[in-house]
Amino acid sequence: MRSASFIFAFLLLLSFGRAEPPQESEASPVHLRKLIADVGPCCLAAKIPSDLDSLYAKVSALSKMDASVLWTKHGLPLNEFQEFHHALYLMNQWREYLDALSKGNRTAAYRTLHNLMGNQQWLTLMPRSEVLSRYEKCYQLEFVSIPDEHYSDLPKAIDAILKFQQQLDNPDALDKQLKILQQLEKLAQNSQPREDEVTSLCNPDPNEDGYITNLKMLVLPFKVATALDLGKEYQLPPKEDEKAPDFLSRLNELALQQGDMRTLWKIRTYEQTLKHDPTEWDREQIECLDFCLYGRAKEAANQYNVAVIYYRSALHREAAPEIIHFISTRLEEIKKTFPEDYANGMNSPIFPRKEDARGTHLYGRFPSQPHMPGYMNDTMDPFYRTPAPYKKTLWKKY
Repeated sequence: MRSASFIFAFLLLLSFGRAEPPQESEASPVHLRKLIADVGPCCLAAKIPSDLDSLYAKVSALSKMDASVLWTKHGLPLNEFQEFHHALYLMNQWREYLDALSKGNRTAAYRTLHNLMGNQQWLTLMPRSEVLSRYEKCYQLEFVSIPDEHYSDLPKAIDAILKFQQQLDNPDALDKQLKILQQLEKLAQNSQPREDEVTSLCNPDPNEDGYITNLKMLVLPFKVATALDLGKEYQLPPKEDEKAPDFLSRLNELALQQGDMRTLWKIRTYEQTLKHDPTEWDREQIECLDFCLYGRAKEAANQYNVAVIYYRSALHREAAPEIIHFISTRLEEIKKTFPEDYANGMNSPIFPRKEDARGTHLYGRFPSQPHMPGYMNDTMDPFYRTPAPYKKTLWKKY
């Protein structure tokens, strides 16, 4: 039995001695030189910054190793170890360049390549001619403009971006902007677009390129009356190259002439969503309309005393003459028909203007108990709790 166990142990040791030799170490000079040699071609092949993430992680990990250990254990010279840092610099700059291209930021792309041209450490990793050719293209494209002055410029703008991508040999350059313009073109061709399609696509973004905002404002007049569900009398054809603010101003005048407060509310509140920074005058106008329409709702509910409070509150805001005339007419009608309710409403506190309500000593000017007419709560006065900029769906309130 003992001899058999010795024989088994001997055979086991023999099998270990015949095992396959270990694979070449990842820290061997051959492997490291191959990794560094891949940096230049990988940068040139990359289309988006994340294409370089895997290689960057490997080189970054090796650059943190002890140079003396790589020399004593693996025979990698110090000057070759320094190539890791040169490779990281090149990949960092190249990722910034690709990121700038993907966002359509030609200035940033040009600046990044300019910085790269001023540093010679990467020249062993990538031919200088590759960077120089891209640098010259970016310099030329820095002065290329995208047409955005006319409604007919929309397809021209799309063509300009496609040519830009071809010149840079990068299909991801300006990809986000291209998709927005293609969606705009599709919307322009749709005779019955949904409301959410119009408002989500045409509302400007403060961070987008100016030419995109301009083209949005040229497409919107053709769709806004349908999107806001306005009556047939508001389905007006836009004037040549008329932008959304001017078109909405015309609809606003028409609604004022007709005394159409609900339509006026839709137009005014939607108009504010197109502005990044509404003025105090804009807010006063919206507050006035809000109180006016609340007054109409209270009349419909036979709460004439509360309607009077809302109408009086509206008159303490900035308002167009047509709105003042409308409110005065309603107050005269209530005074004639319901004199007691009119008297109660006239003797009740009104809602203070927003700036007046900031001082705590002024809070006594309006009703503070739920049973009192004109009590300000979330149901009756949600406007005061609407943050700036205006909610995109505020126009749907009435």
